[in-house]
Amino acid sequence: MSWKEHLLKSSLPLEQLVAEKLTQLGFFVSGEYTYLRLDEAGLAKEFSVDIDVSRFVPDEERSWGDLNLAIECKYRHRNVSWIFGRRVNPELQSVGLVRVHDELTTISIDRDAIDKWEGGLIECEKGIELTQTSNNPHDLEHGLSQLRHASVHRAFKQVSEQAQTLHESDLLVIFDCPILVTTANLLVLNEGVTLEEIEGAESLENVSQVVPYLIHSRNPGPQLREIIQDSLDELYHKEANLVERFAVLCPIRSRLDPAWRGHEGSQPLEFLLDVYLGTDLRTSTEHVAVVNLVALDKFVDELWKALLVTSSTAKRIASLEYDASAGKSRMLPL
Repeated sequence: MSWKEHLLKSSLPLEQLVAEKLTQLGFFVSGEYTYLRLDEAGLAKEFSVDIDVSRFVPDEERSWGDLNLAIECKYRHRNVSWIFGRRVNPELQSVGLVRVHDELTTISIDRDAIDKWEGGLIECEKGIELTQTSNNPHDLEHGLSQLRHASVHRAFKQVSEQAQTLHESDLLVIFDCPILVTTANLLVLNEGVTLEEIEGAESLENVSQVVPYLIHSRNPGPQLREIIQDSLDELYHKEANLVERFAVLCPIRSRLDPAWRGHEGSQPLEFLLDVYLGTDLRTSTEHVAVVNLVALDKFVDELWKALLVTSSTAKRIASLEYDASAGKSRMLPL
């Protein structure tokens, strides 16, 4: 193997290329996103995702949101394909690739534009790496796993920071999307394809569809569920502002958003907090975008356009007022 092949396989050139592309698209590149989690021996170990970028979501007055992308890069030779099996039950098609953390903010949004965009993407549940001579699920799975574990850490960090924010100008709605970028060809098996058709096919393209990007979906396994529940317990215990602010915002959101209606007034506040915020955080690992490098600009542009439509629906529903003498802030209804 030549030095060129070693360099390309390291994914370092791919990481730099992706970072440069995103800078040109208006994002700020922070470098790697690092986090701690337990390794197989039960010891705390530092893990990372290759690229962490962000871009403010503006309106005419000020930035009210922050789009964050966590990106893992996987270089593959041009003859390598990643092939996926699609989600076969249309009724299970779900949204949530873009996580929206707004429960503790003074802004209410309608995420229909984001959901509509996500609903147009192919959703898959399993994939493998395929060459002319072998298949390998491990590298693909490693990239997806890195992003899912990072997503847990990111989600709780973002919500915790919102609960600690003192000034309304700093209290932003957080949009977060995990992306696995690759140079591998992306294919999805045709609906209804039979084993006989695969055995008689002359090429992979005869039994599958080439796609620029897709959503990989998976419910969290036992380890991730345990991490999420431990993180929830810590969040509820540590952030005193969280319940206090939610108590003000919950009845306001219940009047404005049908998705919030049904429980308010008849259940303890802690129960409502877990229904809305807890459910949001428990599903933070379910979806990851898998994007071919050539289509990265298009994917990010479509996401940004959906956010601009969402921006037109943003409404201020409360205020966060800072008391300098007390060194703390209070959430107040408008």
